[in-house]
Amino acid sequence: MTTDKTPTLLVIEPVDGRVELGLADIWEHRRLFYWLTWRDIKVRYKHALMGILWALLQPLALVAVLTFAIGLIARFPAGAAPLPVFLLAGIAIWSMFSAIVNQMSHSLQANSALVSKVYFPRLTVVLSSAGIPLMDFLVMYGLLFVACFVFGAKVSPLFPLSILFALLGAVLAIGVGLWLATLNTKYPDSRFLVPVILQAGMFASPVIYSLELVPEAWRPVVAVNPMVGIIEGFRFFVFGEGSFDWRMATVSVAAAGLALVTGIRRFQRDERELIDAL
Repeated sequence: MTTDKTPTLLVIEPVDGRVELGLADIWEHRRLFYWLTWRDIKVRYKHALMGILWALLQPLALVAVLTFAIGLIARFPAGAAPLPVFLLAGIAIWSMFSAIVNQMSHSLQANSALVSKVYFPRLTVVLSSAGIPLMDFLVMYGLLFVACFVFGAKVSPLFPLSILFALLGAVLAIGVGLWLATLNTKYPDSRFLVPVILQAGMFASPVIYSLELVPEAWRPVVAVNPMVGIIEGFRFFVFGEGSFDWRMATVSVAAAGLALVTGIRRFQRDERELIDAL
């Protein structure tokens, strides 16, 4: 009885010009993707109570400070919803977006010891870093639902549909994060710009203020920011206030899809150079 011990030859070729997102490779390495994602979540939530408290304390502290500064000092109107709940809805979406972008932007450097030793789709490492922000958002999403009842806010019957805009925000964040993961690896100093850009983006988006405060003439300009449609759509389906703006939602969907596809393509094109730069 003989055993064929002929080694299997694996040929790794660069991605050609076809629109190939590499999803088959990620599915083939799904166990590794699961392990990397679960590893980060397990570390964060190893002690479940402390992990959940940490996910809640940050947004709650920010909501408390902003409620005092905006509601009691600046007296910005928040619409029919109580100001703390209004702020929490915007902060929940923006915190998820900014955390995914920030985590993904330096994910290759954080896992350089792993990606430089053995071959597997490096896209797996970058995508798995979105696990913790998504888990934190689910915690805040539950908190938002409870806060609506605590503060007596009107909850829309379409509340469950708000999760669709959260997913849209996650897709946009992943696309942006892929671009920044490529940029930060090739140009390490650029990582210092990410927090600045995210901080500016928070004030350029209706996170802590209502879009109604923006002059009518400037709203088309502001709506170019895809996070505007995402945040406004999320709040609409949470509180059921106002009218749903399909134009802003269309901009957000188009921007999220474009960012995701081009981000994956750019990452695949530069993958070999990125590993050499680590």
